[in-house]
Amino acid sequence: MGDFVSKTLYNWFTCRFQALDIASLTDFFLEMFTPELDKYVECLGPNNQTEPIRLETVQKCVVILQNKCKSMNSVTIKTIRTPMRSVEYLLKTLPHLKVVYLVRDPRGMLSSQARVGMLKWRELEESARKTCNRIETDIDEFRRLYTEYPSRLKRLAYENLCRNPVFVSSKLFLFLRSPFSEVVKYHIKMLTSGPILKCSYCTKRGDALVNAYKWKLNIKEDRLRLIDKCCSRVYQKLAYKILSIQQLKHVRETWQTNIDLMQI
Repeated sequence: MGDFVSKTLYNWFTCRFQALDIASLTDFFLEMFTPELDKYVECLGPNNQTEPIRLETVQKCVVILQNKCKSMNSVTIKTIRTPMRSVEYLLKTLPHLKVVYLVRDPRGMLSSQARVGMLKWRELEESARKTCNRIETDIDEFRRLYTEYPSRLKRLAYENLCRNPVFVSSKLFLFLRSPFSEVVKYHIKMLTSGPILKCSYCTKRGDALVNAYKWKLNIKEDRLRLIDKCCSRVYQKLAYKILSIQQLKHVRETWQTNIDLMQI
């Protein structure tokens, strides 16, 4: 039996949009980051409609979404902070599903959240503890699921992708059994080394590796120690180096290459 998260994802994967809630079907991310759905977003119209009219509009427009979804050869969904425990239901109910578990250095992750206003520094210790407890639970659950579905699960370190975007992406596409064309390669190069688009959630961010480790230049020692205290077990499990503030300033990367069949 799936939970709310897994069932919601199942409905997106299987084009069962009538089973989704209004909030999911009108989320601003659809307009901002899914250009393939521009006709559906246009059909929805302004978001200041009264609730009964909004419901009627969604019911009318969802046909466009359904037709678009059913015409696709594959469906790719990027989710943030989806618990790994929710993935098991999807692996059981979607036999062709493949899952890429993206991880990042908690020091960079928490610094990024603070930069965009998702985290207040005065709440750092509590946030770091909750974040790394959740990550550790996900790591353990991922390992358990990997023993059962080794050909359908891979873990990907964000820093490894930024270190060599084209090579790592080619391995990712191979895992997904998707063609890695010259057009795809060109777009990856543009996204990871091309001009910078100033947007917190956009993908055109210039030099990918520099951006991945920008947090090292600004993190304060007391904040580093708090994160280390809460996250050292996660560093160990994901092959991140435990470094002092002085060492951080002199190393280029904190992720160390490791031979791991679970890793892309």
